[in-house]
Amino acid sequence: MRFQLKINDVAASAEGPSHLMTADTARKLEGLRIENRAEYTRQQALIDRLKELSKELGPEGLAQAILTAVPDTLLSALLEHLSTAEQQLASLSKDYGPEHSEVVKVKSQIETLQRKIRERTDGIMLGLDAKARSLSNSQEILDKDIEKSVQADIESASRTRPYYEAKRNLEDLQRFRQILDLKIASEKIEVGLPNRQLVEIVDRAVPPLRPISTNLPRALALIALGALLDIAGLLMLNGLPRIELKPRPA
Repeated sequence: MRFQLKINDVAASAEGPSHLMTADTARKLEGLRIENRAEYTRQQALIDRLKELSKELGPEGLAQAILTAVPDTLLSALLEHLSTAEQQLASLSKDYGPEHSEVVKVKSQIETLQRKIRERTDGIMLGLDAKARSLSNSQEILDKDIEKSVQADIESASRTRPYYEAKRNLEDLQRFRQILDLKIASEKIEVGLPNRQLVEIVDRAVPPLRPISTNLPRALALIALGALLDIAGLLMLNGLPRIELKPRPA
């Protein structure tokens, strides 16, 4: 079954199907997916808001808003040059009039700066949109990877389930055989022991319910017997002839 189901040695020693994606890996992927989704949401909200400001404030207002959200050195320098050129245009127009060559020159510089600012803001907006698309693609890739890993774990568990079921049945049979071997050994030991009991219980020692007293009739009979024997002895002594002892002559 291991050969047919393609189960390696590490998986074969386990109690059940092993997951291709460990719990630690699943937590990391889920954390990346949540972080990526949050970043994409922030990025898309920023793009939508900047588009609204572009309609409300125009290119220069959009450029000012972009600098607060996405610092850019070139755009900041262009805005500074534009501000200086506008101040210069106002001063020259007041001094020389709108048709003066210096005024026309400054107007041309302002138009050039405005065009460069629009191009720069458009480029930044394209970059923000590209970043949002990249985050969206990353989100889709993470979702697909997690889905593939989960599906692979399910297929692996379904494919290898017969092996682990057979393995558990074999282990149960082995444990049952051990129990039978122990039982057989115990029966053999009991058969080898002698059947006759070495100690036979005649009467069980049970404590009496009342205190044990002396055998009064037997005691009286023994006393009477002793008295009769004493009387018989006295009578026998009285029936014997008396022998008088005479003193010897001097």
